[in-house]
Amino acid sequence: MKIKCLARKSIVIAIIGTMIVVLGGCSSDKKGNFEEALQKEIDKRVASGELAYPEETNETEVSQTTDSAADEEEKLIAYDLKGNPVEIDGKDVIETEGQLFYRLGGLYPSGEYVAVSDKGDVSPYYCVTIGPSEDIIVTNGSTENSVIFDTQDGEYISYQGCKLYPIDEAPEVEKTADGAYPESTYKVGKQIPAGEYVAKGNHVVVSIEADLTQDSDVELGGWVSNKCAVFKVEDGQYVQVMSGDIYPIELTEDLKSADGVYKDGMYKVGFHMPAGTYKLQADVDTAYAEIYNENTPGADRQEVIIAETRTNLYSERRTVCDYNRWQGYITIKVINDIKSCYIEPPSKS
Repeated sequence: MKIKCLARKSIVIAIIGTMIVVLGGCSSDKKGNFEEALQKEIDKRVASGELAYPEETNETEVSQTTDSAADEEEKLIAYDLKGNPVEIDGKDVIETEGQLFYRLGGLYPSGEYVAVSDKGDVSPYYCVTIGPSEDIIVTNGSTENSVIFDTQDGEYISYQGCKLYPIDEAPEVEKTADGAYPESTYKVGKQIPAGEYVAKGNHVVVSIEADLTQDSDVELGGWVSNKCAVFKVEDGQYVQVMSGDIYPIELTEDLKSADGVYKDGMYKVGFHMPAGTYKLQADVDTAYAEIYNENTPGADRQEVIIAETRTNLYSERRTVCDYNRWQGYITIKVINDIKSCYIEPPSKS
C-alpha cells in the first residue's frame, strides 16, 4: 500500500509516531495493518482540514513542456534588415550547422554594408562567403564600433553581435570622447567628410583605396608611422586605419612641441611645426627624415628632400624654394628603434 504524500511533513511524522505506540511497533507481520491505520488517520486529518494533499503533477507533461522550452531556445530565428522575423526558407535564408546564411541579391540586397556593433555580450562578427557555409570566405571581420564592406549578388552573409545597414541607411559614426573616428574602414563622403586628417596611435597604419575589392592596384596611398600620420582624402575614397584613431587635423594641436623637439612621426609644417632649419639626431644608422610637398593620395607627391643620420634639414635650400614651405609635410622614421630618432633646431643640438 502506498501512503499519499502530504504537504506538512512534521504532522505526518507525529502521526506515524502515534500509530507506532498504538500498534506496538512496526514488525513485518503488522505492516499491512499499520499502513492501513496510518492512511485512515491521514484521511481523517485531511477531512478535518488539518492536512492537505499537494496537487498531483503529471510528470510526463512536465518533461514534455521542459523539452519543448529547450527546443524553443535552440531554434534559430532569422530577421530581415528591418529586424522583422522571416522564414528560414532554404533559399534566401539557409541554416547550416546552427548558423544562418542570407543570400545576397534576395532578401538582403547586394552592395555596400556597414556592420555596427550592438554592444552586447556576443562578439561582433560578419562573414561574406561564396556559399551557405564558411568554406570559402570572400571577406570577414569584427568591430567594436562599425566597419564598411562590399558584397555581390549570389554571395552569402552571416553575422552576429551587430546590425547590418546598407551604406545609405547607416547611422552616423559614433566618435570617441575627444572627437576622433575609431579605428576602422570608412567611406569618404558617406561616413566621414573629405578633408585632412591625422591618424594617431601605436605604430599606426593608414591605407587609402579607390574601392573595397582588396586588389593591390586600387590602393591610392599608404602611411606607416610609429606615432602619427597626416593624410588627405576625397569623396568616394575609402580609408582604413589600424592601430590608431582618425582625427580632423584641427584637433591635433597636441602634436606641437613645446621645446621644438619632434619625435618619430609625421607632421604638417606650418601647423604642427614651424618652417625652419632642423637637425636630425639619431642613435642608429637607419634613422632618416623625408619632406614632401603634398600628401593627397594619387597626387604628384614629390619627395623634396631626404636627410640621413646626423645631417641638417634645410627648408631654405634651393630644392624646396619652389614649394610653399607652409604646406610641406615632414616624416621622421627609424627602422630599428622608434625612440632614438628626432629632429630639433640646431640651437638645441
